[in-house]
Amino acid sequence: MGNTINSSSLPYRSQTRQSQEMMIRNANFEWQYIDIYLDLSECGLGISIRGGIDSPNHAGFQDVYISRILGAGAVARDGRIQLGDVIAKVNGESLENVTHKEAVNIILNAGQYIHFHIKRRKFIDSSDIYEQIEEANEDDALLIGSDRQTNFEEILFDRQRIGKGYNDCIKVEMIRDINGFGFSLIGGLDNPTREGDPGIYVNNIVPDGPVHRTGQINIGDEIVAINDTNIECVPYKWALDVIRNSPTLSVFTIRKTINWD
Repeated sequence: MGNTINSSSLPYRSQTRQSQEMMIRNANFEWQYIDIYLDLSECGLGISIRGGIDSPNHAGFQDVYISRILGAGAVARDGRIQLGDVIAKVNGESLENVTHKEAVNIILNAGQYIHFHIKRRKFIDSSDIYEQIEEANEDDALLIGSDRQTNFEEILFDRQRIGKGYNDCIKVEMIRDINGFGFSLIGGLDNPTREGDPGIYVNNIVPDGPVHRTGQINIGDEIVAINDTNIECVPYKWALDVIRNSPTLSVFTIRKTINWD
């Protein structure tokens, strides 16, 4: 118990929402292009990205997408970039046909002033309203269903300026008792604790319950995965269902929070 791991070891959700992926793939949409200029002199970007030619999802998309927006970063403050937006270019440099790591390096090396050329799907037919609702976070939803590992996600923000960062993750093994695991949660895509942060967090720990007895999980820690199921960027109810359906002996992957403000 308590082995420290890197994000490359995190499991990704193996059971997919393939019907939703097919809907998005076949949806009637056109691309909308947006140019956004940001000054990073006061804070970091505050985003996570996914995608790249080495990490396609089940729908076959290889574009580099915005997968998370952190509330205190420059992207969130500007307010124009959305979850699921495709980053086509950074300071004129194309992110098409690049690996995930190459995309990360391009963004990190962009300097204080950064110009994003963004692509966003705009649905043409009003009958596609279901797909449009899903599209707001669809790229996360598609990637939740990917068989690949989460080493293709990098958090791109200045930890000191934003005031919240993360240590490496740990894996904690515990046995469910008759009352469950002994904790409660907040967060999720449908009920984020902070703008642009869909993580699932521990908000209460029952004294002498399984979680409490491990001595390794604290209020404010993020639950990233349970056994082989990743619960990053999922609705709250999905996360609850994963926990409720977990076997008696379960391994929780926990991202330890450095500062919880």
